[in-house]
Amino acid sequence: MHTIERIGKRFWYMTPEAETDRPVLGMVVGRDKTLMIDAGNSENHARYFLSELRKREISGPDLVVLTHWHWDHVFGLSALTDAVSIASQATKEGMEKLLPLSWRIRKPKRDQDRIAEYGI
Repeated sequence: MHTIERIGKRFWYMTPEAETDRPVLGMVVGRDKTLMIDAGNSENHARYFLSELRKREISGPDLVVLTHWHWDHVFGLSALTDAVSIASQATKEGMEKLLPLSWRIRKPKRDQDRIAEYGI
């Protein structure tokens, strides 16, 4: 189970959860801006982190920095529509390699589909 932790006056983070491949997410809270570290493994992951921070009166991120391109650190980016994202060139290139891939869950084939496809 996730917990929200605080280090000092300006840094908050959510602990990882191995069962759902959710890595640590962080938020640096400045006087005028907030910086989120990584975007999470899904929109739900990012939204959950932000909702927990709102309970602590922390606003959403102005900026999000992506530490690297692995799916569990970037797939939540689409939920952060008001933030400017920052990444290295290597991270950008890694993310671009993910674009043509399909991440949908496929339904198992029914027996009648197998018969039509394989003639059995």
